[in-house]
Amino acid sequence: MHSRPRAPFRFFSLALLLFAAGSAPGFSQEPVEIWRDGSVPDASEIAKARAKAPSDLRPFFDLAAAYDKAMRNAPPAEWRPAVEKLTTQPDANAALKETALIWEARARIAELRLLLLDYYKNKVSFPASLAAIADKIPPELKSDPWGQPWQYQAVAPAHFPNLPAQAFKLVPSKYPGLQPIAELSVTGFTPPALTVGPANVANAMRVAVAGGQPAILQEGLTTRNIGLLKVTPEGSLWAIDGFLIFKAKN
Repeated sequence: MHSRPRAPFRFFSLALLLFAAGSAPGFSQEPVEIWRDGSVPDASEIAKARAKAPSDLRPFFDLAAAYDKAMRNAPPAEWRPAVEKLTTQPDANAALKETALIWEARARIAELRLLLLDYYKNKVSFPASLAAIADKIPPELKSDPWGQPWQYQAVAPAHFPNLPAQAFKLVPSKYPGLQPIAELSVTGFTPPALTVGPANVANAMRVAVAGGQPAILQEGLTTRNIGLLKVTPEGSLWAIDGFLIFKAKN
């Protein structure tokens, strides 16, 4: 839910570099050690790892670089082009593309938020629908990245139920629970309790979130808000609501 500009991100470690550490020749750090100490590789480290990786793995490093910028509260203009490219890359797997689309949705929401804040400055309330600012919305923002209409609602702030239209909720139709960037700047991202294990299927893993029923997911596929991006000898790379989580092999 949005109500006003937020503070900078609370940053969480970049899980994709754990995968990079185990997969890129010459990258010396153990993936599990990077995860445990919570160190945050910078852009130059990502670039070095990408240069050493096979070409089929480079899209994952491109995602890592964009993800790193987004989680450091860089303006969407700095990372959105890379994300957009991944959404149309023909050799990217479905889970990678879906993760990129989720971040594209966050970038679009960030732009729409600015238009809504401009409306608020004049009206001292948020509009009942996006139709009120339709003439100001660029064509590329009129729908979510999946081509569906935005789910928008003007609401009262969480702790002030008697103040209608002083906040708003804007999410893509496919992911109604998606946290936008403005919200993440306050809450940050805490990885959920993700339990993974081997499956008797090639390039697949068994997964359960927060004690839920386990499911078998094949590399490159998604189910609900979870995607299995890559299976490596060192572990598996996952995306949950677009956030990257590396689970080291036990």
